[in-house]
Amino acid sequence: MRYATRALALLAVLAVPAVGGAQGGPIRIGLLAPLSGAFSATGKDMVVGTELYLDVRKVERVEGKLQNTVIAAFPGVGQFWKYSAEEYMKLPLYTRDAPPCKHC
Repeated sequence: MRYATRALALLAVLAVPAVGGAQGGPIRIGLLAPLSGAFSATGKDMVVGTELYLDVRKVERVEGKLQNTVIAAFPGVGQFWKYSAEEYMKLPLYTRDAPPCKHC
């Protein structure tokens, strides 16, 4: 019992600086993705998708709550879009020679 009390007191003393030392700096997001080997194409797609998500959304505090705010929208592109055959054939092609990622 005495050992448990001392351990709990030590834990409380060590935890106080961690709570008080929190910084309001930028939030860093890490992404583990395979960029070489057999799954490199999948990893590059993960990086491009994450960058796209972070480029078109911004987290803001509204009335004390964090929420995503759209900062860019692309007209004509959505989850449930439909094209006519003529309109679809006029669209530019996506090739691996000119990927949209600035790091690829």
